[in-house]
Amino acid sequence: MEEGRRFKEPEKKKRKREKQQKKLERKQEKKLAKKRRRKARKKRTILWILIIVMLCGSAGAAYWLIQYGIDNNRRHSMVRSVVITGGVTVSSAVINSSQNTALNTIINETAVTHVYSHRGSAGANEHSFAAYDESIAAGSIFIEQDVIRSEDGVLFVAHSNDAVVMTGTSALYSVMKAEEIDKLRTHTGNKILRLSEVFDRYGKDVTYVIDLKMRDEATVAALESLVEQYGNQEDIIVQCKSTEILKRLDEKFPDMTKLYLCYTQEDLNGCLDMPYVDIVSVPAYSGLMADFNVQGVHEHGKKFNVWTIDTEDKIKQAIDLNVDTYFTNNTPLALSIEKSYGINHRPVSENEAAAADANGADAADASGTDAA
Repeated sequence: MEEGRRFKEPEKKKRKREKQQKKLERKQEKKLAKKRRRKARKKRTILWILIIVMLCGSAGAAYWLIQYGIDNNRRHSMVRSVVITGGVTVSSAVINSSQNTALNTIINETAVTHVYSHRGSAGANEHSFAAYDESIAAGSIFIEQDVIRSEDGVLFVAHSNDAVVMTGTSALYSVMKAEEIDKLRTHTGNKILRLSEVFDRYGKDVTYVIDLKMRDEATVAALESLVEQYGNQEDIIVQCKSTEILKRLDEKFPDMTKLYLCYTQEDLNGCLDMPYVDIVSVPAYSGLMADFNVQGVHEHGKKFNVWTIDTEDKIKQAIDLNVDTYFTNNTPLALSIEKSYGINHRPVSENEAAAADANGADAADASGTDAA
């Protein structure tokens, strides 16, 4: 009861929370829309290539139709069929299947927004291209990088400042030169990646969930410099235990999403009115993943995140509590549960409902037009 009363506040604060929530939703919708547009451009490019190939293959057939004097109406119809479908007749049953395709697309795009791939895929290959590629191939669009700094100010991806954890070399990254770290190999033969190498490989196709493991001035400054170089603040969620660092980054990069790592109820309560905190994150083992906390965070216009959950029961519990996002070491399992269980148990947002209606209407119109 005491926890429940903490979240009852005057109407003015309630309006402020609602405004913050709408702002965050617009920001995240903008990011998702950009990724959808990039994917759509790729699909259009592939489609044009296929059309050109089919045009070349169908030129002979079109020439034959013209030479044999088929009446104009019939010739137009047949040539259009050859050009568009490569000579394959498309039945109304196939066209109607576009409705299912649109629905599956919405389900897939909704599912991936809830899952953060922890260290790419925690395990022997953690924080390697192999781990990131595996998670992305499973459908993930959020990949995590734990970030440390070399002595000469280069950012690398590793969960601990102690190189012995990943490489067996007894040394601290922070007292090694970048060239020395480049020569190291993990227990499975992977190199220690520079953060810039990760940016170069994946570009704007994913969102980078960056955890600042070193929170000194040099590390923060190095991150600021790298983000300015790549111009990718909208593609980054930065996570940190320090609200002061989040505040600093918010002033410099307002479009960068900020995630605050909470370890206690006091941490959680204290960040709710901080405008530079977009996502409140708690450890799964702490007991903070509770209904009243999720509701309280949502009432303050923020998103609720949990680290790290890997079992079916825990993932379903997070879904039932309406946890917005969570870190997992098992991306394929999490996405599978989101698509099968989450789609029926998570509340549908207004944007998702509108998208479903629009896609359904477009598919129905296409089916009716072609059938006629």
